[in-house]
Amino acid sequence: MDYGTIKAEIEEKLVRLEARLTEMITSVGSPVNLEKMLDKALSALSTTDLVFTRSDTNQKREIIGSINPEKLVFSENEYRTTKIIEAATLIFQINSDLDQ
Repeated sequence: MDYGTIKAEIEEKLVRLEARLTEMITSVGSPVNLEKMLDKALSALSTTDLVFTRSDTNQKREIIGSINPEKLVFSENEYRTTKIIEAATLIFQINSDLDQ
């Protein structure tokens, strides 16, 4: 792929994303308050452990599925996944740094 092709693809994607953002703002009726949304998301993430321990099996699966985009593979008393979402990786890194 050459520069022109890549640039055209990126510009097309940008136009689609801007249209989607405009659609979201229009459906809400006011500009999106990103800071408020971020605070709400961080608040929800900070209580994930409590929600998880109080949840039934299906809710626990949903929580794990939101962190791990790929399926978990269980083998005896262990599990593994091939991929974890980047946001969760960053949160775990911050938590690890705080422990130190």
